Amino acid sequence: MKKIIIIAAAVLVVAAGAVYYFVLMPKPAPAPVTFSPGDYFVTNIKDSNRLLKSTIVLVIDNTTYKKPPAMLEENISQVRDTIIFILRELSEEEIRLSGVEESLRQKIRLALNEKLETEAIQDILFSDFVMQ
Repeated sequence: MKKIIIIAAAVLVVAAGAVYYFVLMPKPAPAPVTFSPGDYFVTNIKDSNRLLKSTIVLVIDNTTYKKPPAMLEENISQVRDTIIFILRELSEEEIRLSGVEESLRQKIRLALNEKLETEAIQDILFSDFVMQ
């Protein structure tokens, strides 16, 4: 009888460990999926002789997509066109404002999602953002 109790207790301990490991243990967040729409963007600054150079990376919803969706690769011209037109609307004063990057993130994300009729683009990252 003691053997049966010891075996049952061992099975329960192993089962509890397995349930914790496979069901209850927090899963690591998947790495973000990113998409680069080309090397960098160089645009004129509105009402100025200066240029804006920026490198942009799109962060894609990684719960739906494991790699950049084909729609981004197929529509790279539309993606670049949308970003360029948003950047060209900036004036020197706007570029110098402290929160310009955050407002651009939102504006570019919303414009691209609307243009491509998707919600896949979750964030915009700037690798560089320089006025020359």
